[in-house]
Amino acid sequence: MIRIFVDGASKGNGGHAGIGIVICLNGRVIKVKEYIGMATNNVAEYTALKRALEIVTELGIEDRTIKVFMDSELVVRQMRNEYAVRDPDLAKISHDLTILHL
Repeated sequence: MIRIFVDGASKGNGGHAGIGIVICLNGRVIKVKEYIGMATNNVAEYTALKRALEIVTELGIEDRTIKVFMDSELVVRQMRNEYAVRDPDLAKISHDLTILHL
């Protein structure tokens, strides 16, 4: 099982933003932190999730059992289809995630 911990934040919620990712697999830990430019908190949270899944895909990891941990209620509920994705920026990232076969 792959465990992924993601977080994203922006200064001023519409300012400089960054993401943090920790991927745990088979005793191996991969840590990533990236500046993503100007973004909202929600865009940063979605971007962290997307980037984490891109990394797993790039590594060619065969184990497709993934457990994701994040603190964004909005992103979690939108990914579970409990909330609609109305914001165009979030809709684009959400669509990209479906291409990654979530």
